Amino acid sequence: MTKITCQLAVDLNLDKARLPLMGFHKVDGVRGVHVTGGLTGRSMDPFKNSAIVAMFADPVYTGFDGEMTIDGRLTGQDLCSLTTGLMNRAKVKKGEEGLPFSVLWNLFDYLAPDIVGLCYFERYQALATYLQNTVCDNVNLLPFTWIYNVEQAEAWIEKCLAEGYEGAIFRDPQAM
Repeated sequence: MTKITCQLAVDLNLDKARLPLMGFHKVDGVRGVHVTGGLTGRSMDPFKNSAIVAMFADPVYTGFDGEMTIDGRLTGQDLCSLTTGLMNRAKVKKGEEGLPFSVLWNLFDYLAPDIVGLCYFERYQALATYLQNTVCDNVNLLPFTWIYNVEQAEAWIEKCLAEGYEGAIFRDPQAM
């Protein structure tokens, strides 16, 4: 069996990129992936917060890869640090009955065993179909915009920043 690890972001040289690209908003949260039998971070180590790990323990979430945020937020000051703090809390604090925030898993890739060998666009389509036909609480499929040239890419980056996102992500639809 092939070992699956998280693909990390790298800077993109738009002048040399293979077009078209899929453009996504860069959500400023915490990476979450479910490929080793449970929810882990990008390091493939489980989160310390057992309540969040349990929330996404069901095999229905197998193969999901995305950015986790709190209270359904996709933008905002300190979103990453707030989400990181929640993921790393090992216990519920005194006086709290449960998690102080709701968790939203903003999905952008699908790494299920029977899907992982497909190109990115096919994995994204498989994820969209899966989510249409399966009940998965607390998840959101991040939409994308087709980018056909450098000018559109630069405009997409500016739009994402103006809307309060951390930036933009571009994916090659044909890449593995």
